[in-house]
Amino acid sequence: MRRVMVFLLTIKDDRDKRMLISTMSTLVGVDSIDIRMDEKMKVMTVIGDVCPEEVLNELNQAKHMAQIVTVEIEDPRSKCLWNKIQEKLAESQRIRIEY
Repeated sequence: MRRVMVFLLTIKDDRDKRMLISTMSTLVGVDSIDIRMDEKMKVMTVIGDVCPEEVLNELNQAKHMAQIVTVEIEDPRSKCLWNKIQEKLAESQRIRIEY
């Protein structure tokens, strides 16, 4: 069962991004890793047959803080997966601002 997991990260630069990709690529079951960095937030999307707790453990061992935003089962018929992920991220940012 392939999952789509989205994490908010605390990375600073491209060096951290490269180290993070190499760390995540060692996990068995990871099919795709995408890291998007802009001024507001850093987002990592992991697609594959891997448990979210395993991903968090690897991130913690690599000294990267992360927060799970969403975990969904991938639907191959869904064409607008990235739009759904952006909506969830916007939702989580609103919740965080309200506190």
